[in-house]
Amino acid sequence: MSDFWEDAAQKDPLWAILSDPAKRNRTWDLDEFFKTGRREIARVFGDLHALGYSPGPGDALDFGCGVGRLTQALAPSFQRVTGVDISPTMIRLAGRLNRYSDRVRYLVNGRPDLIALPAMSFDFVYSDIALQHIPPDQSRAYIAEFLRVLRPGGLAVFQLTAEHREAGAAGGHVAPMPPDAYDADIATTDGVATLEPGATCRLVVTVTNRSKQAWDPRKYGILRAGNHWLDASGSIVVRDDGRTGIGALGPGERTTVPLTIRAPLEPQTCICEIDIVHEDVTWFADRGSRTLRMDVSVEASAAGPETSDEVIRYADIYDAPPEEHREIGQFPMFGVPRADVLATIEAGGGRAIHVEPDDRGGAEWIGYRYFVVKT
Repeated sequence: MSDFWEDAAQKDPLWAILSDPAKRNRTWDLDEFFKTGRREIARVFGDLHALGYSPGPGDALDFGCGVGRLTQALAPSFQRVTGVDISPTMIRLAGRLNRYSDRVRYLVNGRPDLIALPAMSFDFVYSDIALQHIPPDQSRAYIAEFLRVLRPGGLAVFQLTAEHREAGAAGGHVAPMPPDAYDADIATTDGVATLEPGATCRLVVTVTNRSKQAWDPRKYGILRAGNHWLDASGSIVVRDDGRTGIGALGPGERTTVPLTIRAPLEPQTCICEIDIVHEDVTWFADRGSRTLRMDVSVEASAAGPETSDEVIRYADIYDAPPEEHREIGQFPMFGVPRADVLATIEAGGGRAIHVEPDDRGGAEWIGYRYFVVKT
């Protein structure tokens, strides 16, 4: 395992982490790469909020951190963040890209445990697209270690494949709500008229349950506020952009949530459409609910793009250019049945507060994302 990931880190580390077919041979843009981490962590915190939980502000752990895509995204929300990875090259590159050296540290961990980290020392543990590449016995051991290093009341969120799709049917804590439940009112006081291409904007969105049915994430699965971008004719420009979880809402109840949107990359006049999505079931608009639409002009600044010390070119982190035709081999993939994961969580003193289907293992794998609290 160590040899495989060290080889991948030396060949094409960012693609080894996010394997977009269009980003091979070190063609990921660093700024865009790290933006994916910030969007992911914002969504996770939104989902936790929807479930009625919030991690403490003390210490966070990013397991399988790579070059720090998620570690850096966690840093603004915690006093200290630790990233661990099996590859020394990944950790070396993470150090070069560390923008929070006062609160973020990186550790190489080639052991089948996390013994270098003290028990009950973290408020939050996160792991994404890492455990699925680890043999089952080791991934079970790491899950047990997540619980060991968590403080009582601490939270863990991790993703893991379970089995090949042909071996069983997909499932999870997701079920359609009654048909008349898909009725929402969406409003914001933060209208935005102009954005630069690719720029982000944080909106405060108020969502009201207009139906006579309760929206209960624990019973039906996660609901999120999200947005699409449309052109002037109403055709899709960007199908899915920002997402943020909304909590349980009874009939007539409302909640206010932050939603970060990102403008399309090409200058144009377009429409930002905000809707509610019942994950793995439907968008509310497809059931007849009203959306919120805002006209936005996406236009480049006359002064041109600003420069910043935070903008780092991919080539800046290397001592030599990439060698051509250095392909990374097939990624190792493993699964742990959902029942086994839940048993490991319980044995470690944890409780799963939510489990949802996850497709990041690829179309051929059934996978889940686990939200866990240490009791």
